[in-house]
This record gives sequence, C-alpha cells and structure tokens, in this order.
Amino acid sequence: MLPRAPTLRSLELAGISSMNIVIVCNACSVNVSIDARHAGRVIACPKCGKPVRVPAQPASPSSANAPSGTAESGGKTGNLQGLPETVTVEDADAATSLRPHRPILHHTGLRTMVRALEVATWFALASALFAAGVVAIKDDKILALYIVGAGLLAAIPYFILYRVIELVAEIEINTRHTSNTLLDIQERLDGPQ
Repeated sequence: MLPRAPTLRSLELAGISSMNIVIVCNACSVNVSIDARHAGRVIACPKCGKPVRVPAQPASPSSANAPSGTAESGGKTGNLQGLPETVTVEDADAATSLRPHRPILHHTGLRTMVRALEVATWFALASALFAAGVVAIKDDKILALYIVGAGLLAAIPYFILYRVIELVAEIEINTRHTSNTLLDIQERLDGPQ
C-alpha cells in the first residue's frame, strides 16, 4: 500500500514550512521538500539523481502567511510519520555537486569480479606462453602454436567483459550528462525567478 500524500496541515505539524512543496521521487521514494519558487521545474533527486518534476503550487491564502520552518535555514526538515527522510533543494544541490562520480568499476562486487578474471586471464596467457616455449624447444612448432592459441582463447572472455563494462560506464556518464543538460535547459526556459 502506498503512503498517502501529506496534507498542508500535516506538513505544518511536522515543522515543514508551507512555503515548501513536498514531492516524492518515483524512483527511490524519498520525500523532497522544495521551496515554492521551484514550482513547475524539474530537479534532480538528492538520493538517486533521477529528474523529478515539481508540481505547480496550488493557490492557498494560508500558505502566504504561514510561519517558516527549518527548510529556509538550509538544513534538513523534520520527518513525516511513516515516510522517508525529507530533504531540501539546497541539500539536493549540495549532494549532486559534492558527490564524487563513481564509475561502474568502483562498485565493489563488479570490480572484484573483473580483477579476478584479469588475474586468471594473465595466468592463462603466461602458462600458455611457457608451455609453448617448452614445446617449441622440443621442435614441435605446430603444437606450440596450438598452445598459444588456447591461451589467447582463454583471454577472450576478459576482453569482452572489460569492453562491456567500459560501454556501461560510458552510457552512465552520457545519461548523467544528458539529465543535467535537460535540467539546465528547463531552468533557462523557466527564466530567473
């Protein structure tokens, strides 16, 4: 069952300013508290980085003179009962600009697997070359070529996997760049506010 959307009253009770709009990221379900001046824009989620559209704020007379909460001080706002942590746009900007880019090879499981495959590949190549050298000394050149070929065949999975990982990392970088470009275009279209 999905959590109910917070009401203006529940937001005020939680210490969140009514001058903020609280949205939920569709990708990671984190609640994001955004200043009302960002209404109608697309922002990057501070947790997963996916674009999230901020809905236009409904006109409400009580929202104009409601007391401000902790969001204007730049810190995190209070938690809504049963919902994930709420963050402000300032937190989102800081999270996306200060977070170092982690290429796909930096994910521990994949990096370990690639390193193990790399060691096995170089071991297979070294063993094949050593065996080919021993066989070549005994004047069996054809068998030496077969052994070198077998060593090269053992290296093929490593080279294929490494190229696939490079392509995935390139796609990840291009996707992030495209997302940031789209956000920049959206901000330019919205103009200064």
